[in-house]
Amino acid sequence: MFEAAPHPTYLASAVGTGWATFIGVVLVALIIAAFWWGARRARRRPVPPQSPQAGADSWHEPSPSETRHSAHSADAENKRT
Repeated sequence: MFEAAPHPTYLASAVGTGWATFIGVVLVALIIAAFWWGARRARRRPVPPQSPQAGADSWHEPSPSETRHSAHSADAENKRT
């Protein structure tokens, strides 16, 4: 029969596991701090003006002949007939 080992064997050293845990905690703290700092900077940005911008009324609704999709669907209908 086998006797118990006189000293325990370790699969991983406690020092290596400790450093890995420490680095993981520091990385998580840095990520949380980065999100907090970014949100803080976003709150400080000026609000865009609420008045209409110059050129805002220059856009018009395209007619079916101006859209790419309608041109393709018209071609497909012409080929079927």
